[in-house]
Amino acid sequence: MAAGWWEESTLQNSLLSFLSRDRNFLKNFGTRLTKADFKSNRGEGNSREIVAGIALNYWRQYHEPVGGLLKSEVLDYIESHKIDERSKKRFTYNKKELLEILEFITAGDKLVPAVAMEDKVSKYLENKMIKDSLDQVLTMQEEGTLTKRKFGDICRSVNDFTSKHRLESKDFLTKTSLEDRIVRRTKDSSESRPFLMIDFIDKKTRAIGRGDLGIFVGPLKMGKSLALAHTAVAYAKQRLKVLYFTLEDPTDEVEDRFDAALTGIDIDKLRLLPNKLRRRFKKFATVLNSRIHLVDGTAESVSIGDMEEVYLRERDHGFTADAVIVDYDDYVRPVGKYQKKAEAFNEIYVDYRRFLAKYQLYGWTAAQAQRMKEDVQVITANKTADDIGKIRKATMAIGIGQGKRHVNARYLYLMAHKRGRQHFGGEIMTGFSQGLFYDRERTLAMPELSKEKSKEV
Repeated sequence: MAAGWWEESTLQNSLLSFLSRDRNFLKNFGTRLTKADFKSNRGEGNSREIVAGIALNYWRQYHEPVGGLLKSEVLDYIESHKIDERSKKRFTYNKKELLEILEFITAGDKLVPAVAMEDKVSKYLENKMIKDSLDQVLTMQEEGTLTKRKFGDICRSVNDFTSKHRLESKDFLTKTSLEDRIVRRTKDSSESRPFLMIDFIDKKTRAIGRGDLGIFVGPLKMGKSLALAHTAVAYAKQRLKVLYFTLEDPTDEVEDRFDAALTGIDIDKLRLLPNKLRRRFKKFATVLNSRIHLVDGTAESVSIGDMEEVYLRERDHGFTADAVIVDYDDYVRPVGKYQKKAEAFNEIYVDYRRFLAKYQLYGWTAAQAQRMKEDVQVITANKTADDIGKIRKATMAIGIGQGKRHVNARYLYLMAHKRGRQHFGGEIMTGFSQGLFYDRERTLAMPELSKEKSKEV
């Protein structure tokens, strides 16, 4: 029988929120909890057990939190469980209670600190494991089947279960494991590798996945910061939450870029057109639904560890980021002291990759290219300043060079990609005055692109 504190409604509702939305929490407990752990022993309805079953089954099938699909999954459950066709009896669940729990979870602002919840769940599971093991020992003793070896095995299993595991193995060559992989691959690839919303790149290759790092490389004033801001907006449009660290440019300047990019108003006219800005921003703010959080690190010395701390604090407040974008790498502080810049960057990029992998985040940053002529079009890996090792540590690296067709044109070159096509490029038009790294309308209006488009038609 579960402890009384475990069945407390506020705790269980908050726990269901984590199971439905928090990827890192599911990595720790998604296979250790079952829907039976939410079964009420107080004569209440089984609504929490139903929601837990939906969330856990979705995670085990797709290795993704059910997230925004929870409502449709619950409504589908209600529709398909109205009547048992064999017995013609109604299922025993409270529809009103089920919808109230759903509303609590989808509200998105009622999470308790993640660490506190993890401690609670760990305590519950450990107590449950100990109790079940004691019951097993007593049963075997009564039956006369308890041996020293069996007793030792039970004790070791308790110790292994309650210990914190850093690495776990998985049996790859099983039918169940194969079926799990087949189901996982049925999901749309854009969900696991979101688009950059730059047409020629999205058509030719997939971008980075969770735990991966992308990097923009370019000379001074080529638009690296705008490229990162564009990526943040592209992710937000795809319903991903972004934690954006600005380490070089003041927050006011970054905010102006986002306002201009979202509303189509020139940066230098934002101050002159406040009412127009309010009207247009209201529409986009509704669509993006608070999915970008800015962190001003310009006055601080910020390390990757500091970024992880911010991520966890935001997570405790209910904002579980899907992506972390850092503008840009030259302002990240290494923990150690190094005489060579390459050694410092090696630590920074290794720590950044581990941070992304630990919480399964999409990561982007930018790096400076070597000094060169202003009209260089193709930026390749060997033109990276300080340390070419950055490119080796990144999953996807995009060079930003000067376009040939217009002063505001930029040539993007896929210099490296571990998960997709590489060594190809294309020219785009920017709109720096509107805070746009990729002006799609002007890009498609470029003469060569227009000819290619007419041939395709």
